[in-house]
Amino acid sequence: MVAVLLLTACAATGKSEQAQQPPVQAAAAQPDDDAACQAQGLQPGSSAYVQCRKKLDAQHVKEDADPSWTPERENTVRGLLGRPPQGF
Repeated sequence: MVAVLLLTACAATGKSEQAQQPPVQAAAAQPDDDAACQAQGLQPGSSAYVQCRKKLDAQHVKEDADPSWTPERENTVRGLLGRPPQGF
């Protein structure tokens, strides 16, 4: 029964395998970020370079957000996991 609930919850998320990559692989998939920050004259390891990379990473996360994740979907998944709906 627990396995069925877990599989249902995983299927309900609708995330692709690409979206489930570990952060290291996701970062490696953005080689242009390094070039973009260095093109601004920022040296790897400097605080300005780190801020540049964080800014670009945040943009990628926004672009990759799942538009199908709605409050209704959230409450359905929460119900499947035995948790109260949001707002309680």
